[in-house]
Amino acid sequence: MTELEKREKERKFGQFVKKYQDKFKGKYDLLVKNPDGTYTVVDFKISKPGEDKIDKYKTQLGAYKFALENPKDDDPIKISRLALLILFPNKTHFDNGAILHFPHTWLDIPIDNAGFLKFMKEVDSILSGLEPEVSETCKWCLYRKCYKP
Repeated sequence: MTELEKREKERKFGQFVKKYQDKFKGKYDLLVKNPDGTYTVVDFKISKPGEDKIDKYKTQLGAYKFALENPKDDDPIKISRLALLILFPNKTHFDNGAILHFPHTWLDIPIDNAGFLKFMKEVDSILSGLEPEVSETCKWCLYRKCYKP
């Protein structure tokens, strides 16, 4: 890739970032500074632990990484690790009140910048397209009460 192609790619990426900075909201649960000066983003879940949680939450954690590395106003920070800390009560008993036992499971979430940008491009194509027709068979339309029979 030539220097000119790199600059053009960076320019398009910058436009992409600016377009979506105000479109999504969310908050990570924990930001840990690593010994090398980079950071780990940790999100807590109260759920039954399992490897299926990696695919389920990789986009959410990818969004946190993207936002922290491309902030609207603050200085960017380098994210080198993403993780879930899953808590799930496995034992409960009562002794002058409820006592819950919450063992934890740590799951590293692989960083997939290309996958996250692909997802965002799909979102962009949907949001940039025409709004779908309101329909009586659309559950979202019924939920939003757009469809009036």
